[in-house]
Amino acid sequence: MTADELDKMIDQYADEGGPGLIRLKDTTWCALPFNLGAVCTAVGRGIRYRGVRIQVSRQFEDQVLSRAEALALGFDAFEDLAPPPERS
Repeated sequence: MTADELDKMIDQYADEGGPGLIRLKDTTWCALPFNLGAVCTAVGRGIRYRGVRIQVSRQFEDQVLSRAEALALGFDAFEDLAPPPERS
């Protein structure tokens, strides 16, 4: 998955208030560009991209989950969806 593909998947949930969770395979995470714009500002918040939490594991397949799907997994720390960052 590329950064553009990730943005497209995130934007598909914009009408629903934004996605709930991003799950990425470890190899996908390592292949994403350093200027993606994902940050971890606090340990409790985890890694976030556009306000959406990212979970990384070799056991995951790349996917963007709805808020309902994220709630079913016990995740409820949602933030407002931010626009994609400028990348060069």
